[in-house]
Amino acid sequence: MSQFFSNSPTLRVMCREFGRIAERKAVYTLMIIIPLIVFFLVSYIYQDRVVLDIPIGVCDLDNSELSRTIVRSIESTRSLEISGIVSSVDDIKNEMRKGAIQGAFYIPEDLERNIKSGKPATIVIYKNTANLIIGNLILKDAATISQTVSAGVLMRRLQASGLSPDQALVLANPIRIDSYSLFNPGYNYANFLPPAIVMVLLQMLIMILAVVVINGEITDGTLADLFHTANGKVSAVLWGKTLAHVAIHSATGLGVLVMLFPLFGIPIHGSMFLAIPFMIYFVAASFLPGLAISCLFSNKFFVTDIAAFYNSPAFLFSGYTFPLWAMPAFHNFYAQLLPFTHFLNGFLKIYQYNAPAGSLLPEVGALSIFVFASLIAAAVLLKYRIKPMAIAPSGTPEVKS
Repeated sequence: MSQFFSNSPTLRVMCREFGRIAERKAVYTLMIIIPLIVFFLVSYIYQDRVVLDIPIGVCDLDNSELSRTIVRSIESTRSLEISGIVSSVDDIKNEMRKGAIQGAFYIPEDLERNIKSGKPATIVIYKNTANLIIGNLILKDAATISQTVSAGVLMRRLQASGLSPDQALVLANPIRIDSYSLFNPGYNYANFLPPAIVMVLLQMLIMILAVVVINGEITDGTLADLFHTANGKVSAVLWGKTLAHVAIHSATGLGVLVMLFPLFGIPIHGSMFLAIPFMIYFVAASFLPGLAISCLFSNKFFVTDIAAFYNSPAFLFSGYTFPLWAMPAFHNFYAQLLPFTHFLNGFLKIYQYNAPAGSLLPEVGALSIFVFASLIAAAVLLKYRIKPMAIAPSGTPEVKS
């Protein structure tokens, strides 16, 4: 076995790279420890999974049986909690400015009387739409309460006219809507945000570490030793470095998939045998562009800034929180230049949609462009880098004067 490793320049470079990583605490901390810590922290934030008990105020100026029914309906919802009774619109606005409540139901005077007399009646809903999640949840529950109470009022009126409860129900709700929430029916944020956040962080860390792989050798004065280990072969340098880094980053990603997903109850609806190789391919597609950049520039601080700038909008431009088709053309174009955009589309197909393997072909094709274009660019750039260097027959590099 040792002879096999000693005869393979690629494996020698790979083992050498493992040693360099082990000697650098900052590197293996960023590769292994930070992603796991971030996943634990993010998953802990969303451990309640859904938003519950949003503080709501109620201003009941009608104080009737109907208004009390509305108040009881508010109390019965999972998302809303009545935290105070207010007496006016000004009180509602003041309490919302202070953050004491996130929304309010304003029930006007004569609500029940107007309904009994056949006049239209209005309940005003105040909601904090500075936070879209809270605003949408309040609106959703308010609409449900309004529809339920309105149907109940109409049914009682129809039954009073002599109709049976079944007949009244048909007339009160002539068109029934059956809603099926697919893939994340409980609006569970633990299933939605942590996987994407950790994977985009993984891409960022992979690329930041990749951009110093070659120029780090130049800065440390070890490039000659690297090519001595590789028998002067550029391909051995690139493949050896790539295999070492992809192996470690993939192990980190697999740790997230295999251990932490079940630990926090995040389901993977598709096949793990499909998710694992797809994730490894994503790791390679994230590492190789950084490796090519590392062959182009010598300044480690400059290339680190490039990697950070390139990756910083990855989550925003991924289409996960705002659809890509609704973005301006430039933002959509930039999103296509990020491996994470294509990985996320495919990963969602696997872990949420349980889609067949054939549906991943567009994403695999896009990631392949990153892989092979970066490999070619890295090989060309690295050969240009070592032009001043001659390789003796023994494999020992000699720098031309």
